[in-house]
Amino acid sequence: MEKLLPVIAATAPRAIFVILFIVGIVIALARHGRHPLASRLAVIAFILLLAREIVSVASQAYVMLHTDLRAHELLPIVTAYNLAGLALSLAGTTLLAVAVFADRNPAGASAAAPATASASR
Repeated sequence: MEKLLPVIAATAPRAIFVILFIVGIVIALARHGRHPLASRLAVIAFILLLAREIVSVASQAYVMLHTDLRAHELLPIVTAYNLAGLALSLAGTTLLAVAVFADRNPAGASAAAPATASASR
């Protein structure tokens, strides 16, 4: 327990991101009816970013709990964690950026649609 408390204290601030990504998933699911493609992309992106946080916490916990290892023993493990986290971050952020622009109407069509709908009434 004495080794676990510093790990919890060091990783606790990451909970803010976990909450943010869970809220993002909930919002994306709530908007699925209006923008299904954007919603799906956003949910996948937030899940990848959530996985990134889990990898980050696991990496930090591993380093803090294995202080007896030498640098040359620790380096490959930390490198693997960092590369996995980088891949998850890149994929999640890219999908989130794509989701922002998915399911959008062209500028001319969105401006003309309300006028056409009101003229037919």
